[in-house]
Parts: sequence; C-alpha cells; structure tokens
Amino acid sequence: MQEDERKYFIEMTEKALLEDDVDRMAQHLLKREIIRQHMVASNIDLGEDAKECLSREAKVLERLEVEKKKVLKEMEDLSRKKSAAKTYSPVFPFPPMPIFFDKKG
Repeated sequence: MQEDERKYFIEMTEKALLEDDVDRMAQHLLKREIIRQHMVASNIDLGEDAKECLSREAKVLERLEVEKKKVLKEMEDLSRKKSAAKTYSPVFPFPPMPIFFDKKG
C-alpha cells in the first residue's frame, strides 16, 4: 500500500509539471495533496526517492510562482481596462443633424 501511494504521489507530481493547462495542473496537484496528507498521517517515508521528490517539489513551486505572476498581470490589465472604461466618455465628432421635414404633414 505504501509503495502504491508513493508511486501515485510521484505520478501526480509529474503529470502536474508536464500539464500545459493550468486548470488540469491544479487538479493533479489537488489529487496529489490528498495522498500527501494520508502519507503524512501514516508516517510514510519516501526513502531513496526523497531527493528526487524534493527536486520535483522545487519545480512545482517554480511553476506555481510563474502561474501566480500570470494571474496577477492579467488582474492588473483588467483593472486598467476597467478604469479606462469608467473614465471614457464618448464625444461624437458630428453635431446633431437638423430636422429637414415637418412632422405635421
């Protein structure tokens, strides 16, 4: 059982690192977190894979940092656009057209 959990944990880490889609990456990390919690509660040791796991964890953190920066930049861009939209007031270059016909007839 312990070996299966270790393999699943490593597999989910690898899938998360290789995933291009941020939502799917997050899903893999969430699945991995469930296993991690169980491993900690059961006091399961990673053994010889510890160095590799630590290396992967550093890569996961780097990837999450990159994604965080992307999200913050998108939020800043949206904030600027929202501010620009609020201050924009349309000014038409043409004056209103005069009425050339009579409504009475």
